[in-house]
Amino acid sequence: MAVTPKACRICLILRIFVLSALLGGAAGYGVLLAGGSPGLSMAATFFAAIAPVLWLARKNRISDAGSK
Repeated sequence: MAVTPKACRICLILRIFVLSALLGGAAGYGVLLAGGSPGLSMAATFFAAIAPVLWLARKNRISDAGSK
């Protein structure tokens, strides 16, 4: 396996921000295009946008627990 260099912290946060914005927007508009209600669109936007943040938090929690 090739070793990849770790991204800087600012780059990681920027990537998570952009991914959250894209996923949230796509989910919200996808629900509206499929004929869903505005409330369902808001819920889909929220859950799709929060998913990368939760994934990052879980990834950091696991890696921090293993280093002790």
